[in-house]
Amino acid sequence: MRDRISFLLIFVGAVFLRVIHLDKGISGDEGALLTYAQGGWSDILATLKTEAIYPPLSPFLLSQWLRMGASEIWIRLYFVMFGVGCCVLVYFIASEFAGRKFGMMAMALASLSPFLIWSSQFIRTYMEGTFWMLLATVFFVRVIKRERSDDRVFYVISSAVAIYTFYLNVLFLAAQLLFVSIFELRDRKRFWRWLVSYAMTGILFLPWLFEAAGQYGNVTAAKSFWNTKGFWMMEWINLGRYARHGASLFGFDPEFLSMGFSRMGLSRWLLLMMALAALGILFYFVYRIIGILYQRYSNKFVWLFVILALFPFILANLAEIFFYFRPYSKIFSYPHAVFIVLMTAFFYDFDRRKYIIRASFIGLTALYLSRLLFIYQPEYDTKKSYHYLASHMSKQDVVLMIRETNHYISETDIHRFTKTKPLPNVILISYLEREKRTGNYKAFSDKALAVLQRLKETKQNIWFYRQAGNDEMFGANLRILQWFGDNGYVLKQSTPFKRVELLRFSL
Repeated sequence: MRDRISFLLIFVGAVFLRVIHLDKGISGDEGALLTYAQGGWSDILATLKTEAIYPPLSPFLLSQWLRMGASEIWIRLYFVMFGVGCCVLVYFIASEFAGRKFGMMAMALASLSPFLIWSSQFIRTYMEGTFWMLLATVFFVRVIKRERSDDRVFYVISSAVAIYTFYLNVLFLAAQLLFVSIFELRDRKRFWRWLVSYAMTGILFLPWLFEAAGQYGNVTAAKSFWNTKGFWMMEWINLGRYARHGASLFGFDPEFLSMGFSRMGLSRWLLLMMALAALGILFYFVYRIIGILYQRYSNKFVWLFVILALFPFILANLAEIFFYFRPYSKIFSYPHAVFIVLMTAFFYDFDRRKYIIRASFIGLTALYLSRLLFIYQPEYDTKKSYHYLASHMSKQDVVLMIRETNHYISETDIHRFTKTKPLPNVILISYLEREKRTGNYKAFSDKALAVLQRLKETKQNIWFYRQAGNDEMFGANLRILQWFGDNGYVLKQSTPFKRVELLRFSL
């Protein structure tokens, strides 16, 4: 009875922490998924094939959810549902490993995790994909512990659903295959059954495989040398990226460590020493966990969670080297959820060094709680910047945007969700050209110059919606600012918001 009450309290806490401030404002990437989820099945498929990089399941399920409501809170509740489900699945995985009390402690950490809370409120496939991958992991663990055909069938189905939801779940299935190859190879019959399971998963995904390959051309990041971006040491160590990877593994949100170290004025060698020290702490932490697991449990599950948590990071960074794939920390919510089991094993060992361990647990909990203020904030101040423009623009003014990143401003299908009045705007993205090798924006095309010239002839005041991110990184914002300067415009007003700056230029 006490265990049930504890489980219910943790569950309620997980729900409560995920429903705070769901009306934070829809960002550009979030609006993209909502746009893809418009219309019927055939419309969604056509859009995904020509414009998007999403598998079909998430936009289709979201489109069904939108039939019951169109408010921002209702939309985010769809992802909250999967986020709470992930906490429950962490409980089942940890319970299979070491019992119910262990499972409830792991669930408590999952419910408090800033990374999982952030992902649960974000309108992208991160949390949905994590849910299906964790469900596959539940059946994966059950098959390893007690070979049952029904668990294996459910593993195949949930693995296929995971890929249909989030392509990068392939990395996590590869980590499971690595574990099988190391620890199940001695039993040839079991190993061949695993190979058949993965073959069946591939067959279930086969109907969409060629469409997925065709979508590769829609991936702008894949066309760019992302490995030339960022703060680099010795031409191959990206301190900022690897630091954020480690932070996400321990459960900190994508905003954590977002300030570039290069801006702090520290020498590169000092930063290298700091990075090596942090890496040493991580390896020592994993080493101590493995030792604790061997002492208490002494089985191959000691390595299961180590491989599932760490191997995807290695694969993702190898993918960057060979395919120019950008392994940003947002995609690693599944390895973090698995790593929670390892963290729980460390904190659960109260018999020895109990004061140090309890102090560490309290410290981690305090850090988690301190991040709540940041994870409930919007990624971009799209809603605030819209309201500012709506109240300060005259009828003769126009908003110039690189792309449709603020769906409160532009007249699109997404407008029925935002319930706002569109503002006069010009979107330039379809007129701009990029270098194939670097992804940087080149000089304006003739079409872009013609559009800008018409604006100059008809508008004395132009508001430039300057947004951080790809447009800043690849030089699109700089091109626009240069055009203003070359054509006699003077900056009259600059109003900053989070990752957005509203610039009013006048002739």
